[in-house]
Amino acid sequence: MSPQYDDAGDLRARVVALETWKIERTVESARHDERWKHLDVRFNQLDKDIKGVTTVLSRLNWIVISGIAVAAMSFIIGGGFTRL
Repeated sequence: MSPQYDDAGDLRARVVALETWKIERTVESARHDERWKHLDVRFNQLDKDIKGVTTVLSRLNWIVISGIAVAAMSFIIGGGFTRL
C-alpha cells in the first residue's frame, strides 16, 4: 500500500472517533441541561415561597406598628402623663 492509503485509513478512523466523541458530548450536555432545568424549577418555586413569607411578615409588621401608634394616640387622648 502506498502512504496515501494509510493516511486515508487514519483519517477515516479519526473522523469516526470525532463523530463518536461529538455524540457522547451532546448526550452529556443534554443530561447536564436537564439536571439544571430541574434545579431552576425548584429555585423558582423557592423564590415564590419566600416572596409569600415576606408578604406575610410585612403585613404583620404594619399591624404591630399600627397597634403601637393606636396605643400612643389613646394614651395622649386619655390625658397622657397628667393622669399619673
